[in-house]
Amino acid sequence: KRFRAACFVVLALECSLDAAPARRADVTIRPANSARPTHSEHIARAMPSLMPLAAALFHLSALPLASAASRALLAASEAACEYGQDGYYVKSSASSSGALEALETRVSMLAARFGMPDALMFKLKSINSVVVRLESRGLSQLLASRDVESITANCIIRLDPIEADTQRVASSSVQPGATWGLSRVDQRSSPPDNSYDDSGATGSGSLVYVLDTGVRITHEDFGGRALPGWSSGCAGADKTGCRAGYLPQGVITADDSTCSGHGTHCASTIGGTTYGIA
Repeated sequence: KRFRAACFVVLALECSLDAAPARRADVTIRPANSARPTHSEHIARAMPSLMPLAAALFHLSALPLASAASRALLAASEAACEYGQDGYYVKSSASSSGALEALETRVSMLAARFGMPDALMFKLKSINSVVVRLESRGLSQLLASRDVESITANCIIRLDPIEADTQRVASSSVQPGATWGLSRVDQRSSPPDNSYDDSGATGSGSLVYVLDTGVRITHEDFGGRALPGWSSGCAGADKTGCRAGYLPQGVITADDSTCSGHGTHCASTIGGTTYGIA
């Protein structure tokens, strides 16, 4: 509709010039002794100034369509939040760090305008997004921006309910002198009591994926149960295809002792013979 309006503006002006009272002599040609421009010359002079207006209106005509698709995506993401939501993911349409910082600045400006100083929750460089708490006015302005690819709800999720004591296996065991990792697992309050109650749940048959700094799968605490995985910094199974600080399949060997041991520590807390839950 806005595109048609832009065309109508140009055509209406052209028609109004043609429809204006005019002498027969200046409709097509101008007498040599006359300085008055013809209607065609009026139009020719007006067109350069009208074209930017038409282009601007055409640009605006694309916004409702883009906004409708963006709003549909936003509405669908909100509807998928079974337990409600806490803010929104605002994804930048560009992948550069500068674009993400510009988006962060814009969100901060909108937050200040609408009196929401804590609108910016956090920034996620890995997915070129910021997570914000904004009202509908701020979201509408972001939805209409070409710098924003999409806005989706940050859904609240809930873990499965904790099993009641009556559902637990009777033959639970308590491990005294448990390490900090184990002791912290079976209690919410601090400090840890240095013991671990498995509540009869041994984790037998579990399959756990460890997203960390790599694992030394040959460690004796794993008993051969740890397997190679995947490395985001490697193009193949050879070290030559890895960036600095990365190892193929996330496997730490005896030759890579300088690598961080955090992944091995977490993996052993999950499934180690001595230090693990399962």
